Amino acid sequence: MTAAPTERPTCPTSADFRVAGIQVGRCAACGQLARVYGGRPPTDVKTTKGIDMATVNTELLKRTLQHIEDHPETWDQATWRNPDAECGTACCFAGWAVTLAGGQFEASQIVRIDSLPLSGETVRALQEVGIGTVGAAAIPDAAAWLLGLYEVIYDEDGTGVYLDNDPSDDLFSFDNTLDDLRYIVAGLCGEPTGSAAD
Repeated sequence: MTAAPTERPTCPTSADFRVAGIQVGRCAACGQLARVYGGRPPTDVKTTKGIDMATVNTELLKRTLQHIEDHPETWDQATWRNPDAECGTACCFAGWAVTLAGGQFEASQIVRIDSLPLSGETVRALQEVGIGTVGAAAIPDAAAWLLGLYEVIYDEDGTGVYLDNDPSDDLFSFDNTLDDLRYIVAGLCGEPTGSAAD
């Protein structure tokens, strides 16, 4: 088990923009995109590592967006996954991310964890918090894990207690337009985001 950090990283010196509800900045020393930590963590949480922008699955983000752009009739941001849609199967961004990654569904909105091509870091996080890689997960959890948009939340003794998928909330929001998705995906991939509002 990796010990939880005792204080939040201070690498980025300024918040360049917000992506999926996360302040993102470039490190003055290395130029890497990283989460900007500000304020204090919630009172019930001792510490969090935050998401690691280097492990965000940019390939799957781009592939999912491209699929939605190429097949807009199969995109319904207001439903995780509807296999009975008029067009065949309709999904939101999260549903398409899981589907395109090869997730095997046990039910309309439940996917087998062992069918997901998760990164080694995500597998370790799932094991650390007691979820493991056997069983099933809801689409938003599976998609957040596949895309690397989660945080491990630690208790006072440094033990990982749960995975928080809040970093994926903006991306998976039911009222996103295609332009919203383009903006969020560009930001998560470290590309210019234009002038869209937060």
